[in-house]
Amino acid sequence: MDQPDEQPSDEQKELEEKLGLESIRDLPVEKLPLFLQELPSMSKEAVAAVVASLPDFENLVKGSLDRVQAATNSVLKANWKSQKKVHHAFAEYRRMIDRELESGPLDLDDRIRLLELVKEAIELEAKMNEKHQAFALATVKTVAVAGAAIGAVVVASAAALISNQTDNKS
Repeated sequence: MDQPDEQPSDEQKELEEKLGLESIRDLPVEKLPLFLQELPSMSKEAVAAVVASLPDFENLVKGSLDRVQAATNSVLKANWKSQKKVHHAFAEYRRMIDRELESGPLDLDDRIRLLELVKEAIELEAKMNEKHQAFALATVKTVAVAGAAIGAVVVASAAALISNQTDNKS
């Protein structure tokens, strides 16, 4: 932990400047992703000192994961609304085809044209479903990767702290 008489290292000062903070102790949840991006470029000792100086580490990490999850839920909800609109449009398209069928006997050309429209509708709706599912899967994977990255930083930071403490006791 930073002691009152200890001065932040140059790396910590540089990190604080990049994050627009007066002190790393003021690191808000919304800046944690930027913070995480900077850690690999820092020395092990600087990372240990910075992480040790964070006053509410657990809530910072949990808050960041909560923000990622909330953003994901919002994206998935918007995607679901979009998907519902597409399905409603295709349902209306099918009703139009039904009305055409109910309008009376169709000659051979009309039947062929109608079958082409049905085939096109089925293919387009299936394609749209695939796109929505791929989008949802990509979103969920992004959250999993973000969670794993934050978890890896937590583990690496803890290991660096333990190592640093062990080195200091020697």
